[in-house]
Amino acid sequence: GFRSGAVYDLTGIRFSSPDPAVRQKAVEMIRAAKIIFCFGFLSTNSVADHMNELLQLFGLNSFCLDSFATMTAARNQGKDGLLIVFSKSGETAVTNRVARYAKERGLKIIGVTNMAPNTMAPYLDVWIKSIHSEVRTRFMHYTETLPLFFIVDCIILNLYKQDFSGYSDCVREHVAITKSMQEPLRKQLARDEPEEEEKE
Repeated sequence: GFRSGAVYDLTGIRFSSPDPAVRQKAVEMIRAAKIIFCFGFLSTNSVADHMNELLQLFGLNSFCLDSFATMTAARNQGKDGLLIVFSKSGETAVTNRVARYAKERGLKIIGVTNMAPNTMAPYLDVWIKSIHSEVRTRFMHYTETLPLFFIVDCIILNLYKQDFSGYSDCVREHVAITKSMQEPLRKQLARDEPEEEEKE
């Protein structure tokens, strides 16, 4: 398995497993928050959206919005709110603006970003450090988010361990609701499928 704090190199992309103490603090902040905002800009929005979906799956009050909507929604949350922000470099102007605004409004902030010194770091209550990959491909923007997805999975697995039975119930309920919503759609699609012409 993966060891905490270790660095792994997979197909030229470097992954860093979060420090156990930092990871635990992040999990505690997630569990304590009454409302959670996940934010990333451009390619890291996919990571924020993934984190948000998993938190919602666990029954947590989580949202993934654009920068304006995040700041508007976070305006009156104060200490009850938590921002989980993702940035490959820690230097993205839009992302740093959201982090700064959240800090000014009293929200707690977990940042998943580059381990090198960066301008986002001063706003963070918990800094989960990632390695900003030097891999360059035509899919660069998404390839470089892979270490961030790895960190999300580490956080989620540790969150799951904190209340396995409670979160399992939420997941089962979510699956049941999703299946009940999908069934009418499947029936509709089956009715809409054209019948194959009879072969002579």
